[in-house]
Amino acid sequence: MFTKALKIQDTRPLKGFTLIEMLVVISILAILASMLLPSITAALKQARQMSCSNNLKQFGIVLFNYANDNNDWVINNKYTALPHWFIQLQLLKYIDNGDLLRCPEMQSAFSYTYLTKKYSTNYGLNTCVAAGTSSVSPSIRVRKFAEIGKSLKGSPRTVISIDTNDKDYRNHMNTKTGNSPYADDGPACIYAVHSLNANTLFADFHVKAITAPFAPDSTGVNWLNPDTLINAEYIRY
Repeated sequence: MFTKALKIQDTRPLKGFTLIEMLVVISILAILASMLLPSITAALKQARQMSCSNNLKQFGIVLFNYANDNNDWVINNKYTALPHWFIQLQLLKYIDNGDLLRCPEMQSAFSYTYLTKKYSTNYGLNTCVAAGTSSVSPSIRVRKFAEIGKSLKGSPRTVISIDTNDKDYRNHMNTKTGNSPYADDGPACIYAVHSLNANTLFADFHVKAITAPFAPDSTGVNWLNPDTLINAEYIRY
């Protein structure tokens, strides 16, 4: 004879979290978040810097293609030349997407409206290699890449383009603004936007981040000139 086992149901109420236990869990989560947040922030900044670096590498290809079609000349960056170089390159279809000239770390950019369309850039061009003849200095002129290669610095040490603030689209060696690496108004309008670094495109088309400060206090940025070694120690990788 089989007897049916009785199933006893536990009618005791389920025990939930107490207020103290919930506060402990919340405190632990807050501590973990505070520990992870700096790492996440740093990783995001590094990703934006890498994206900016890739933009400059692609910009180097654009300048190479332009030079290849124009007898080896760097595009003219003279102040009076209109449209400005970053507009010319888009009108001539060397650049299809203007986002190529925007640094993802910067919230604003130098902008200019040409024929009702707005164009922007976060990168400047060195006027010592990409500007029309100047009466101020014979070093400020547009050059061919072959000429840059034969200069005192040579292509690997001559800057073509660099992270620039939203006040200009050129990097002019005689611009003597503030030299604080913490500000966006550094000499030659260079902007150390990536944790005191500025991504830089050189004339041999490699890209490196150089570290602020970029010049002696209250002076111009002489190392933008490929014909001199003055202040060359300020190109620090």
